[in-house]
Amino acid sequence: SKDDLFSKSRKKSIQIARACVTCIAIKEEDISRKVIAKILKKDRTATYHYQVTHKKKFKKCDVYRNTFTKIYQEYKSF
Repeated sequence: SKDDLFSKSRKKSIQIARACVTCIAIKEEDISRKVIAKILKKDRTATYHYQVTHKKKFKKCDVYRNTFTKIYQEYKSF
């Protein structure tokens, strides 16, 4: 759920969703890491980690790739 995204949950599915949202927010909307971290209730280092590991995860992890693609398509449909 939307609330899970902003929770302290460490479930893999929630972590993947946070990483995907962060990458899209930085790349597509040029939102600062500070703002993203505040909204997601994470520190800025988490946003760096999400962005640095994005390419590798997208290439090698089906769950990450499918989640990113789904979120990105929803974002683009607005």
